[in-house]
Amino acid sequence: SSAGENTIIVPSGANAGVVILTDQDRAALTESSVLLMQLELPLSVVQEAATVAHSVGTVVMLNAAPASELPKELLRTLDYLIVNEHEACELGGSDDVTTASLALAALVPRVIVTLGGAGSALYDAGAELVKISALAVDPVDTTGAGDTFCGAFAASIAEGRGFEEAARFATAAAALSVQAVGAVPSIPARSRIDALLAG
Repeated sequence: SSAGENTIIVPSGANAGVVILTDQDRAALTESSVLLMQLELPLSVVQEAATVAHSVGTVVMLNAAPASELPKELLRTLDYLIVNEHEACELGGSDDVTTASLALAALVPRVIVTLGGAGSALYDAGAELVKISALAVDPVDTTGAGDTFCGAFAASIAEGRGFEEAARFATAAAALSVQAVGAVPSIPARSRIDALLAG
């Protein structure tokens, strides 16, 4: 929109058509270091993929968007849960984002709650670890910023970066993404992220 607000339309036909994991899918999961998922696929497929990945030691991340109730079986397989403040409140059962976030952090080892222009809060082992400030930018279009954050975070963890360092890298990626229009075209190249972090 003209105010730089997030507008996304998802035609879910193709996603809804994914009802089972193929042998090729399972093989890919066992060979991966990180699995990052959203809730745009049927929940049964998300659960199956998480279970397969978890069983072989693949790091399992879920961006719980769009928010829906998460079964305990799924929560048990997660290493990281990434939610925005609205999703945190819905899933954590409180209108207070901190209370809701702590409730989620009691269920998943590591939780990231993205707070838009206020940055993000990281939770580790049931407690808040650190708040990461957003980088000061003039947003043009926030569409895809969450996806950019999640992708950059997953890539950083796959490379062996620590929790906080990976979140800072993802924060820089998201800051760059909101300065361009569109979900995919706005995803920045690594060199731009590294340059922003270097100051």
